[in-house]
Amino acid sequence: MLGASEGEVITPHQTTLLKLLDSYLQSSQTCPTYRDMCFMLSEIFLSLSSYSQSAIRRAISPGNLDGTNELPQELDLLLPKTCEALVLAAQCIVRISLLSEEQRNTDESAVDLRAIFRHTTSIDGHGTPESIIGKSKRQTMIRKNHLTISIQNFCAS
Repeated sequence: MLGASEGEVITPHQTTLLKLLDSYLQSSQTCPTYRDMCFMLSEIFLSLSSYSQSAIRRAISPGNLDGTNELPQELDLLLPKTCEALVLAAQCIVRISLLSEEQRNTDESAVDLRAIFRHTTSIDGHGTPESIIGKSKRQTMIRKNHLTISIQNFCAS
């Protein structure tokens, strides 16, 4: 993440900035053009989401998925603060999206800021939807193909 030192995913100062930004956006009734902020929030969200998902995967090793009550293999002490910042970033994104939609309902020439969030991708090619559900594009396509085959089999019987 921007400005975080090695070993830190997000600094306390960055979390404070996200809290202030969230508070400002929640109290705002209008949507000035937050275009640059959209790119920054997208980058923050994708970075924190990727880190959180990998930390959770490390903690829940394949051996822990078989129903036994084994202790996690690796605990990431930065995960709670990362998740806190992730929630703040998500709240900012949602608020900007809602304000943008309200503005576009009254002024059709207004910029659709929601499109920025929809089309932003991380370095590894994951977009916001894949980042939220934790699946890569390849996994999504495999799942979609499996669902299509399942529906075809169901209709054939």
